[in-house]
Amino acid sequence: MNLSVLSSAAVAAALGGHFTLTLLYNVGLKPTAIVGRLEAFALLPKWHFFAPHPGIHNLYLLYRDVFPDGTVGNWTMLHGMDRFKSPSSCVWNPTKRLRKTLFDLITSLQMESEDEGRRHLIKLSAPYLLLIHHVSSIPRPTGAIATQFLIMQSHIDQPAHPIFTSELHPL
Repeated sequence: MNLSVLSSAAVAAALGGHFTLTLLYNVGLKPTAIVGRLEAFALLPKWHFFAPHPGIHNLYLLYRDVFPDGTVGNWTMLHGMDRFKSPSSCVWNPTKRLRKTLFDLITSLQMESEDEGRRHLIKLSAPYLLLIHHVSSIPRPTGAIATQFLIMQSHIDQPAHPIFTSELHPL
């Protein structure tokens, strides 16, 4: 056998083994100690498309501004997070990554705000800082001196309710 056949066989075996371990890992089986080692280095992807924890609520990111005379603007929804996706969004969805990133940040912030021991550090957390940076970078009417964001959550048959409100931050 020549070297190229052996190397092709080795690559095929490695990829096949990785595929098999990934499948076993995603169905909940941990076949060997190898999986534990690969898991420690995040080499096996873990996919949760619909189960075991499907999405049962919607999250919304809103912001408002404060003006020099002390007036506070109305809450404004960001990036159409309140709109349902159209069927064409599976083909054309230019805001998909932004909305997914915001959803992940909001979820992380929600989990951190529920931790009683770390609640006083919430304003120093990465999700909080990234959200306030994003909200602060949105074009707005001239004259706004501070901004604040609000996270709301709704369940299927219930109206949205606030779950987190930031402090005012200067622009």
